[in-house]
Amino acid sequence: MLSCFAFPERLLLLWLLVPVFMFLVYGYRRKRTLRARLADEALLDQLAGSFDNKREIIARVLCFFAIGLLLFAMTGPQWCSGERLVERPGTDVVFVLDVSSSMRARDEVPDRLTRAKQELDEVSDRLGKGRRGLVAFAGSAALLCPLTSDREAFSLMLDIASTSTVELQGTDLGRALRLASATLAAGVSGSGTAPLQVVVVASDGEDHGGGGRAAAEMMAELGQRVFVIGVGGETPVRVPAEPGASGPAAYLVDAGGEPVMSRLEPLALQDVAKGGNGELFTGREPLGASLADLLLSFEAEQRWVREPVYRTDLFHVFLFPALVILIAARLTNRPGRS
Repeated sequence: MLSCFAFPERLLLLWLLVPVFMFLVYGYRRKRTLRARLADEALLDQLAGSFDNKREIIARVLCFFAIGLLLFAMTGPQWCSGERLVERPGTDVVFVLDVSSSMRARDEVPDRLTRAKQELDEVSDRLGKGRRGLVAFAGSAALLCPLTSDREAFSLMLDIASTSTVELQGTDLGRALRLASATLAAGVSGSGTAPLQVVVVASDGEDHGGGGRAAAEMMAELGQRVFVIGVGGETPVRVPAEPGASGPAAYLVDAGGEPVMSRLEPLALQDVAKGGNGELFTGREPLGASLADLLLSFEAEQRWVREPVYRTDLFHVFLFPALVILIAARLTNRPGRS
């Protein structure tokens, strides 16, 4: 027998206990300070009830444990027994496409964005079965295609993605990865065998938000792997103001009138891939085929997994005590009358 969870991704909610603890401590200190400033202690005891320091602390400790039990109940704790081999249903892949203005640069033919879309399409075609989703990002992120088995619908959304898809310019890879992670998590049912979960990023590596590595590490903790395709050259080039634009006035300039330059940032992309327990693919040759072959071999190695035969839900074991403790905390903290 062993313990397992219906929603293991919700274990991250337990981190909320840190701010909850700080809030309870702050509230206790604030209450004591305000009582001291408001009026004489004896007068306050008559007007608002006596303040018992020990009872106040006990009530707040009880609240802390009750909230912890409620958060733990939300993870869907289960008591599992038995074991059997089960075939995974396939691989869920969320493709994350950089559509920031720097992807208009023409150090790829015809430009970086077109090259990135070609590589992602190649990965999708070679993977065969499984579900696909698509996230486009620049300064913000948008879910263009939720997880679906309809390959034509996915290909259509990938084809129409452009640098005008996301209005807010800039590059925030961390936000896009968090959206991709949530999309994968939402696609897992509470019962049955979870599919392999993979994110494939196509980008030139600019990350103004700076949260790419942290988001990838969070995803790795959830069992989601992040693979990256780097597009562009390492020699800085000018960025067109619009797709297909030409001429001296057709390129972006900064506030000082200087031309905006962009280059592939392989170290930043390598950092994200490493944090996400994946790999970085760069180079002029086609990369989608190599990445797809790696994903297929990875899928073959982990096609069969051991799963419990019986699962018994235990959320009520934590939910009911939490409610009782909250009531006890309230009764403990009721002001007395002198």
